[in-house]
Amino acid sequence: MMNVNLRQFFVIFFLLSGIMVSKGQIHISGSVKDSLNKPIEKASVVVVHPNGNILAYNYTNSKGEFSIELNAPSTTSVTISAQSLGFIKKAETLSFIPAQKSYEVSFVLQDKVENLKEIVLKADEKIKREGNKIVYKVDAFTSGNEQTVEEVLKTLPGIEVLKNGTIKAHGRNIDKLLIEGEDMFDKNYTMLSKNLDAKVLSNVEILEGFEDNPVLAKVLNSNKVAINLVLKEEFKNIWFGNAGMGFGTEDRVKLASNLGLIRKKIKFFNFNNYTNLGQFAKEQVVTGKVEINNVFDEKKELPEINPIYEVPDYQLSFFKDNEDVFNKAFINALSFVKSIKPSLRVRGTGYFSNDIGKQLVSSKTVFNTLASPITYTESKKLTGNESTMGGEIELKYNDEEKSYLKNVFIFKHAPVQTDQHIIFNDSLVKERQHQKSTTFFNHLDYSILLGNRNILHNYFYFGGNYLHQNIDLNSPGINEIFSQAENEFVNTKSMDNATVFGGKSSVLITTTKLENNIELEYEKHVEKRASKFLLDDSETRIDSLENHLKYYRQTLQVNNKLNYKLSNKVEVFGGLAMVYLDARTNYSAENHFFLNPKIGFRLRNLGIGTFSLQYTRDYVWPYSDFFLENYQLSGYQSFVKGTNEIKFIHRNKYRLAYDLSNNLHTQSFSVRLLYTKANGRYSTDNSILDNLSFTAFQFVNTGDSFVAKIDLTSYFKELNLSTRLGTLQNLSTTLISINANQLEKLNLNTATYFLSGRTYFNIPVNFDFNFNLINNKTVYKNTESKSTWKSMAVEANITLSKVVTAQVNSKFYYLTQDNYNFVNVHVNHTPEKSKLSYQLILNNIMNENRFTLDNVNEISTYQQTTRLLPRYIFAAIKYRF
Repeated sequence: MMNVNLRQFFVIFFLLSGIMVSKGQIHISGSVKDSLNKPIEKASVVVVHPNGNILAYNYTNSKGEFSIELNAPSTTSVTISAQSLGFIKKAETLSFIPAQKSYEVSFVLQDKVENLKEIVLKADEKIKREGNKIVYKVDAFTSGNEQTVEEVLKTLPGIEVLKNGTIKAHGRNIDKLLIEGEDMFDKNYTMLSKNLDAKVLSNVEILEGFEDNPVLAKVLNSNKVAINLVLKEEFKNIWFGNAGMGFGTEDRVKLASNLGLIRKKIKFFNFNNYTNLGQFAKEQVVTGKVEINNVFDEKKELPEINPIYEVPDYQLSFFKDNEDVFNKAFINALSFVKSIKPSLRVRGTGYFSNDIGKQLVSSKTVFNTLASPITYTESKKLTGNESTMGGEIELKYNDEEKSYLKNVFIFKHAPVQTDQHIIFNDSLVKERQHQKSTTFFNHLDYSILLGNRNILHNYFYFGGNYLHQNIDLNSPGINEIFSQAENEFVNTKSMDNATVFGGKSSVLITTTKLENNIELEYEKHVEKRASKFLLDDSETRIDSLENHLKYYRQTLQVNNKLNYKLSNKVEVFGGLAMVYLDARTNYSAENHFFLNPKIGFRLRNLGIGTFSLQYTRDYVWPYSDFFLENYQLSGYQSFVKGTNEIKFIHRNKYRLAYDLSNNLHTQSFSVRLLYTKANGRYSTDNSILDNLSFTAFQFVNTGDSFVAKIDLTSYFKELNLSTRLGTLQNLSTTLISINANQLEKLNLNTATYFLSGRTYFNIPVNFDFNFNLINNKTVYKNTESKSTWKSMAVEANITLSKVVTAQVNSKFYYLTQDNYNFVNVHVNHTPEKSKLSYQLILNNIMNENRFTLDNVNEISTYQQTTRLLPRYIFAAIKYRF
């Protein structure tokens, strides 16, 4: 702890940070219009030195106006040019007058007339760049087998769709998935990508340097990326959609429909889907990951609570197509965007999903890190019913791009019921869970332009999450402890809630070369946890297995960040944050002042790629469940408790990044290295008995980790082939204790290697292929545990005729215990000039019915056997309108 008071810190901080304002600046403003005197929006205006160097640039607003600030150059004149897609570029020479600091230049651009040869060449381009936009012609990359937008995106070079539906473009998580330029589902964009019909798409656009806030877009150079879906002309300004149904053997069924309207002032999309083909509805309503790209991004974090008692999800993440999912999934969702007036827009989203699933799983866990190995065997039958309902209301107000206000209110309610029968070490265990989770959150953003290049941004938020659990458990091992009969139950109830409110105010002052940001941030977070443990008579309470915890924490932070361009190739950045952290529970308290520095540099425009190196110091809050005073039931044969030691985890991070790509990003190579050195972490002290396990959290003074990712993406136009090759390495070290009084070092290492590709031949057959190798290894007390997973998939996309396409998919899994082969066939028939289309599916032709997977974790080796969806034949019909 630093013995300096808060006032001294503020004084020292602001004296050190200061505000640098460049002198001798020149202001250039004007407008860009077409030959009919109509403003041209987003035209680029560039100021160029006589030696060819770009001095400054900007884009026109909706009125065709632009404003540029630049340092007075060492020349008597500069060239200013304006250009926009579809117009002829125009340039003017601006001569400087001594002592004059403000100039006005206006442009009238003439329409660009293309000759026939140029038009034909453009029509044949599969990928092209238009400013900060890369455009994919969908028909050039698809086979006709694709049913949804998600399946289309998987075919495009440089775009990656993860198993959970998260979309990446050029290696980064997308910020938005837009349709005709509008955001309809925000972070829940999988609702759109998994349900919008692939047949309505004309182009897919990757938007680089994307910024949703028009005020920030005028000043900041954003590193966000978004995807815009462009519809075919026949699906604009009219109602469109489809309705379909399908039935198959093994009682397989699917019913689906969607309805959309895309117009300038209103956009609407509604869909519903019921299926038992191995899908989860809940996957579509999980908020996507929010990446903080700049200091003005809202956190958009909901105050989630980790439930103490957890019923595990037994699906194998190893599968990409949910081959082990026995589930009845239903979802209905709608979204609309309405322009009330040019400056005011409203967006609304509502959804309801329901998953009713059954699972049969057997497993074997061996704790071989002990002197005498202990084995747990389990055979589980789980039935569950999980619903999610919620929505968002968003208002956006833009005052001529000088100020911008956005307010988003989010609500979600998720009840869950599960019933599980388990044969655990030859004893029958019965478990019933009733859980309800309710979350609400409100975000308010306000940005205002100060002058031409300075911004004041305010962000305020508040919200809460309420989690109630009721568990009835019949466990012979637990009944024995309390001298209950074998058929009696114990009951645990927990009522947990969290509330949070906070805000951040930031001022950004920019010149041509310098960005200086000063921000003040405050957050208060309060969690309350209360639990009861009752025996079968519902009157006898066991106080020693109950908790009543209040966890309070607050943060006050002042931060100054500087970014300086030494040249158009060299950029240095740094910052200093003064942070006050205060945390308290019922029985302990801790507070600290910290100084967190950040420093780094970036090299770009070198011809050999972009290189950056940086050092950052930050902190991590501990979770509330680390501080449970007493043991609490956390599973049908496990208990967990916390510690009274509050520790703020400080991390020193060293990052190295390298990127090399061509103009279209069709050839790209990236390297990411991250080494984290922490002052410690919360680890566990584990007591493992023959039928029960006890875990207690403790703070340990170690916590190193290293992550490395190498990724090579290539699109070979001449070969009609795209490939992706790479590796991901994760290494970490910590200390844990297992049935011992002393801590021992635990090393974990996960290495993933992947290769994938797709062909685009002008022949009736094209292929998708991928190969994955995953090695997991742990070392504890000189005992090494390993598991290796290998998988390979080959998919043939076959054009049988103009109206018939087929897809044959073969997936191979090479594991320690056995090898597995899954073969699926899809046949699609779309008659010409018909609104009907037909599909035939043959699933799991080899009829693989059991799958066994070995894995290792921190303290054990684990083997799980699960049943698989059986072979079935499925036929479907779809009507498009």
